Amino acid sequence: MFCGSLKGFGQPASARLTDMAVRQSGKGFVFSGKVTGDPPVYAVIGYLDPAGGDDYDATTTTAVPDRNGRFELDCQAVESNKPGELRVFLLQSNGAATGFLSGTPYRYSYHVGADGTADISAIQARFALAPLAAAIYRKDAQAAATALAALPQANPHLITVAKAAIASMHPVTVDPAAVPAATKEISLTAMNWSGARTGWGAPVRDRLPDDSVFLQAGGRMFAHGLYAHAPAFHEWELDGSWTSLRGEAGVADGHSGSVRFHIAADGKEIWKSKVIREGQTTRFDLKLEGVRKLTLTTDDGGDGNGSDWGVWLDPLLGR
Repeated sequence: MFCGSLKGFGQPASARLTDMAVRQSGKGFVFSGKVTGDPPVYAVIGYLDPAGGDDYDATTTTAVPDRNGRFELDCQAVESNKPGELRVFLLQSNGAATGFLSGTPYRYSYHVGADGTADISAIQARFALAPLAAAIYRKDAQAAATALAALPQANPHLITVAKAAIASMHPVTVDPAAVPAATKEISLTAMNWSGARTGWGAPVRDRLPDDSVFLQAGGRMFAHGLYAHAPAFHEWELDGSWTSLRGEAGVADGHSGSVRFHIAADGKEIWKSKVIREGQTTRFDLKLEGVRKLTLTTDDGGDGNGSDWGVWLDPLLGR
């Protein structure tokens, strides 16, 4: 319409985003990267979408790439005390747009504290852990060890997450009856379950079964947890010595499902969550005096199980 040319009209979207980085800026953050495409990318749009409200309450930030394809998105319109997601779309000069019709592959979750400051540590961890995620997904133990050694050792949480994910390649678990009496706290992911099933794929511990690998929900990354795509079921035969169970549950970031979580002790439900959607997590802290059978289930929230990637996060038994 404006240039009088139909060159490339109808050509499918071909833009790519590389060299991503994120840094704190004020209470928000700046997301940067490099775009390539033929025809070239003339604009980048970022949607800052707080959890809840679908995407109707998302705000936008825009940037024009320089001649080398580099750009920065200034992300300041974040909502206090809520997780959020940045979705990045790439616009090419023939009218093609990466992400608008098929769903953008460039989605990044963060959390905003009560003071309005965005916590971008999960995005930074995702970028730092990308080579490790690729190695684990390929089941390449040598490449995983190399990627682990390259991580910044000054970040203990990052190292803990990385080691847990590597261990998930060949999990070593203990029978509940064999846990030493001196052990006062243990993750459910470290103990053999008596039964487990998930609504898509096989049950896995301390990771996700797709190429994203790491357990991330509500804009935070967790070292330990259970993949529980609805409908899911996990059960343990205990010895009656455990007195408490605490942790969180949510929907894995990047998945738009909705689920409800249940916990039962010796066949009696002792906790049920509200319906949880992407970007949300919920905490539980329960007494388990004398319990011998512990059951965790995940249902579809009443609307079908499409994209219902439920996750149990840092579930800890105590005594």
